[in-house]
Amino acid sequence: MTIAVADSLEWMATKLMPIGTAAAVYRRGATTINLDYCVDGMTERERADEEGGVLKIRHHDFIIQASEIASLGSPAAGDLIEVADRQGGTAKYEVLPLGDEPCFRRVHEAGPLLRIHTALKVIE
Repeated sequence: MTIAVADSLEWMATKLMPIGTAAAVYRRGATTINLDYCVDGMTERERADEEGGVLKIRHHDFIIQASEIASLGSPAAGDLIEVADRQGGTAKYEVLPLGDEPCFRRVHEAGPLLRIHTALKVIE
């Protein structure tokens, strides 16, 4: 039953992706791939500092179709996702691990969507 629900949610996500997608490019070195589907998400984590205060840390995540970057293998630290911003510039996000997690995870265990962890590097 749980797998059927997860499969249904993932199917629904692939149908909704064109609605919330941004024009984006995935870059590794000199290789660039135009992404047809790239949804900007946000991960918020809380961490206690040495004095007992709570720090809220926000990371940009991007959800993409794994098949779009299959020629590169898996996302790797240092890769870039470039997204056009509303002011006509380009925001560059660097792929990186999130805490003790790797750079990405599948949205569903065997599904076609990847959630890639990034941090804003520069806006040009």
